[in-house]
Amino acid sequence: MSEKHPDKKPETPAPAPAPSVGSILRQRRQMRGQSLDAVHQATRIPRGLLQALEEDRHGDFAAPVYLHGFLKSYCDHLELDYLPLWSRVAPAERTAEEEAEDEAGPDFSRLASPSVMPLMVLGGLLTVGIAAWGVSRLAAAKKAAPPAPEVLAPAAPAPAVAVPAVSTDTAAAPLGTGPEPAPVPAPPSPAPALTYPARLLITATAGGQVNLRRDGRLVFDGRLPPGKYLDWRGNSFVLHASNPKGLRVELGGQPVDLTALKPEADGSYRLGKK
Repeated sequence: MSEKHPDKKPETPAPAPAPSVGSILRQRRQMRGQSLDAVHQATRIPRGLLQALEEDRHGDFAAPVYLHGFLKSYCDHLELDYLPLWSRVAPAERTAEEEAEDEAGPDFSRLASPSVMPLMVLGGLLTVGIAAWGVSRLAAAKKAAPPAPEVLAPAAPAPAVAVPAVSTDTAAAPLGTGPEPAPVPAPPSPAPALTYPARLLITATAGGQVNLRRDGRLVFDGRLPPGKYLDWRGNSFVLHASNPKGLRVELGGQPVDLTALKPEADGSYRLGKK
């Protein structure tokens, strides 16, 4: 007599994993028939960073702001919406609990455990013993030191003999007719002429939104945190900044004071060749 076994339900296949951000970029580029060198020439993004984007090696970027800027430029070139891709690779924000733990400081509660107390007592005794030994050695060295030689006071000088003043009818001639003229400062040396393409270095001393175009092409658009910087070479630059006072700008090694420049009608600052 055969036993009846219940029919097994067919297993539902697991859904295929979603393609990574790097594979989406690579497939889009290959669909458009472009090589990495061609994309590098069009966007000026270094070839190694293009490979890092397509291979999901986001740790190769010095800071999230560079990852955001290069990913947006690459997506704009491939005509892709970068916001969904950026939301997948953006670093997770710290929670309020993690920030509260950092502000609370280190936990010293373990130092009060019974296993640590004997070590603390022994360390204190060693410190006191070393200090006492050092004091005794210093006192012994002072006793063994020879007495300082006696210094004889110099003899008092002989009294000066008064010499009577000789009066003359001729008045002394003045030594000078007036104050000496002040030295003429040397003229400042002219600033060296810029050579192009020139290096533009923008360092944030305070956070703010920054939009930078180099030779007519967008190279960065996002928030620049304090301490981060942008470093590009080109002939002409157009800079939009929500907080110009929070940026330290150098062009060709020479400082540029944005507050002393007159912005364009759209609020931008044009640097380099006009």
